[in-house]
Amino acid sequence: MRLTLGRLLRHSFHEDDAARGNVAIEEVRERLEGSTHQHATAYEVVVPDHLDASWFTQLLHGLVHYCEGMGAHLPGCSGVFVACFRDDRLYCIHAADVVRFGCDELHITPAELVELSSLAVHDREKTQALRPD
Repeated sequence: MRLTLGRLLRHSFHEDDAARGNVAIEEVRERLEGSTHQHATAYEVVVPDHLDASWFTQLLHGLVHYCEGMGAHLPGCSGVFVACFRDDRLYCIHAADVVRFGCDELHITPAELVELSSLAVHDREKTQALRPD
C-alpha cells in the first residue's frame, strides 16, 4: 500500500489552524451533535512527516478499537470523526470515510478490518503483558 496523504485529506469536511485545535474540535463536535442529534466525539491523531503503511494500519486499528468501544460500529462509525493534525493544520474527517478509504486501500471489507484490528489489539496486549517491568 502506498499511502498518499492528500487522497485521505480530500475527505475532510472541516479544516482549521492547528493552533485552534481544541476549540475547533469542540465546534465541530457541537455542530455534528446539532445536526445529527447524537453524541459526537473525535479520535485525534498526529500525522508524521514520513507516512508509511505501518502508520496508517496502526491508525486504522486504533480507530476501529475506539469506534467499537464507543458502540459506534463499523462501517458507519456513528458520531465519530478523526481529527488529523498535520504541520500547522487540523483536518476533520468522518471516521466512516477513513474506514472506507482504508478498506479500499487494503482491499478488505469493514468486517474483515474489525477482525484484523481485534487480532492486532490482542497481540499488542499480549506482547505488553510479557514485557518485564
